Amino acid sequence: HEGMGGETCIDMSKVAMLVLDEADRMLEMGFEKDIQKIAAVLPRPLQTMLFTATWPQSVARVAESLQERCVRIRVGAEVANKVTVNSSVRQVIRVLRQPEYKWPALLNVVLHEVAESSRALVFCNTKLAAQELHDGLWQGGYNVD
Repeated sequence: HEGMGGETCIDMSKVAMLVLDEADRMLEMGFEKDIQKIAAVLPRPLQTMLFTATWPQSVARVAESLQERCVRIRVGAEVANKVTVNSSVRQVIRVLRQPEYKWPALLNVVLHEVAESSRALVFCNTKLAAQELHDGLWQGGYNVD
């Protein structure tokens, strides 16, 4: 479809679910008005899910504005307004002085520090980074999903 200004439009008449991953980051980058604009044209009923590592007031406000019956599911505990990590999740943090060391360090963690019988879940901040990681592991002969 084309919009009034000749721009390409997407038919969203059959959308049943809106998913916002890294919602806190999206809001930090200034996408709140865009999110609200898109949500306003989606058909109802609509299932909306927001995923975020933190729950600042901005995310709570957007969640309440997009959802009729907002349910918050928390992994880990919250004590005195501080979120703690689930104790069954092992986190590995590496501080790297040079950006070019990022991929070798990540591969080292994934391939050598995660037990062979375990699985690793790696979050990337862009689709390109996720694809690069996937391709590197795949080319190395590793089973990646």
